[in-house]
Order: sequence, then C-alpha cells, then structure tokens
Amino acid sequence: MDISGDASTITLGGVDGSILLYATKNMSLVKKWNEVHDLPITCIAARPLPTALIGEQDDIRIHTVTASADNKLSFVTTERHRRKRSKNTQGSSHGVTYWFWLLTILAFVGFLCKESYDTCETEITKFDFPEAVDCVLNSALWAPPTRPGIMFVPH
Repeated sequence: MDISGDASTITLGGVDGSILLYATKNMSLVKKWNEVHDLPITCIAARPLPTALIGEQDDIRIHTVTASADNKLSFVTTERHRRKRSKNTQGSSHGVTYWFWLLTILAFVGFLCKESYDTCETEITKFDFPEAVDCVLNSALWAPPTRPGIMFVPH
C-alpha cells in the first residue's frame, strides 16, 4: 500500500498480482488492473507529485509503479491518450525566454570585454598576447593572490 504525495490516491498491491487505485476523497475504486504480475506484488509506489516526472513519455502520467518476485516492473496509468498541450506552453513563450537569456549573456560578455579593454588597453594595443592574457586574467577578471584583501574567512 502507498499513498500519493498529494494524498489524492491510495494504491494497493494484491497477492494475486493485481493493482487497485482508490481516490481518497470518497474512497471509491478508480481503477483495477487484474493480474499484472504472476506472483504477489512485493513493492508498490504511488505517484509522488502531481507534476510531470522524469521518464514519462508522450505526456502520459504514470500513477503507480509496482515490482514483484516475478522480476517484472509495472508502470500503470488511468489515461488512455496523451494529454493535449495548451497553446500557452508552446511557441512564443519559449522564444521570449530564449531571447531574454541570450541577450542577458551577451550583455554580460560585452561588459566583461569593455572592462578588460579599459583595464588592459596598453597590453592589448601592443598585440603582446601573453601579456594581454595575463593582464586580463589577473587584473580584469579576478585578483591575483598577492593582492591584499581577505585571504581567509575570519573566525
């Protein structure tokens, strides 16, 4: 026996290998899967969360997972067809999010380039690659360990 994470269903495993799914609201039988296993069910787990879980394919929610001594795992659901996606979860909202993060990253990289150029302008304009890299790394991006500051967390 197991109860779902949102306490909406209880799953029971039978000695005959059957699985029963009950709604806790009115204790009514939602679905019975007859003789799913050849031997008694030894382990049963109800859906922990009402949200999508890893491994669910085609948007079909798994309601119960069972195991038995017959070396079988069973994933059962009450759904017959995959759910239709709402228009809001497709298309434009993902595009806006993509462009937002892309522009944010580009702005951050642009800021780092400007700060690096302002700090190490002489090394960069001399086209001395090792000195320019050393200046950018040790002056613009992070401070070298010889620079004074907090070297350890005070106690």
